Amino acid sequence: MEMKALARAYPERIIETAYRKGDWSLRIDDTWYYWAEGRILPEEQRNAWIEYAPFQFYPYPKELPPLRVLTNEEKQVLQERLHKAEKNPPRRNEAFLSHLFHASDQQETEANLVTVRFFGFSVRLHKIAAEPLLEVEKDLRSSLESDPEIQRFFSSLTQIGGYNWRPIAGTASRSYHSYGLALDFIPKSWEGKHSYWRDSQKWEEEWFSIPYEDRWMIPLAIVEAFEKHGFIWGGKWLYFDTMHFEYRPELFILQKEREGSTFR
Repeated sequence: MEMKALARAYPERIIETAYRKGDWSLRIDDTWYYWAEGRILPEEQRNAWIEYAPFQFYPYPKELPPLRVLTNEEKQVLQERLHKAEKNPPRRNEAFLSHLFHASDQQETEANLVTVRFFGFSVRLHKIAAEPLLEVEKDLRSSLESDPEIQRFFSSLTQIGGYNWRPIAGTASRSYHSYGLALDFIPKSWEGKHSYWRDSQKWEEEWFSIPYEDRWMIPLAIVEAFEKHGFIWGGKWLYFDTMHFEYRPELFILQKEREGSTFR
């Protein structure tokens, strides 16, 4: 399901999928990448899958999920997981994404970036996400008169961050910002609210259950417009990042599959 979802999300880059050599695989140009326990690795590295963190394919929720209420045992498991990641930051193998997005290094990545205007802000991102972002703006502008909250929200921003060559905080894996496939909305004021779990855990022991009304939230109409065009929102994550969107169209394809449609 995951490999076929990727192929449908990026048909101009992923030429075919197949079950070969005992594993599901997909081909970009002349290179085959194998599922390899969720790591998506080139053939010469597939047996070293245990050295890498898996790709995150998860059921992206349609609605804002209820806040997690963890048992003491679950809290301990979560703390142990965070402590382990701190000592040994998870490292994803970047070969597949680097090939998929023509982003093997900083120079090649930046050769595939474009700058677009989005509600008056200049946003630098990968060209593959540029048209979807412009479609988001088109949808939202058609709703401005009936939903003035949209205009108020964008007026409250000071910046929209896009491309940024860096790892995901607390990991040894490239951020989707470093591929030019993520956006951060930065307001003029956070109004004393929480926006990012790593910052919140400095003050709140049970950061995962901070009420939504105490988090800096993006209006639902804006979230839905982004989701319609393939962007997921970090406000729906357990490890919440309410300012953050990233381009992951394959997750919406998987979402539809889980609702009962079939791949062809």
